[in-house]
Amino acid sequence: MLTGLMLLYSVFLLISAYYIWRHRKGPFLTAQAPLPKPYTASLTSISTILILSAIAGSIAAGMNSTPLALSVLVVGALTMGALGLIITRY
Repeated sequence: MLTGLMLLYSVFLLISAYYIWRHRKGPFLTAQAPLPKPYTASLTSISTILILSAIAGSIAAGMNSTPLALSVLVVGALTMGALGLIITRY
């Protein structure tokens, strides 16, 4: 059960990271292009963190490691929360 959910979560993180990476220099949700430099840098770092979390989630699913899976869930949730705070700033 944990393996399937972690793989699904990893796919969700990869899709989110791809969307953020793809739109970091163009229009992103409500922000119009060209985006400010700090906003672009923030989106780049968030997408990188999400990719690393997805990789760690896949490893946690393969190892069936509950502590690693929980830490991946926490990092992913905190990163998405940071994205929500950054979006409202610009």
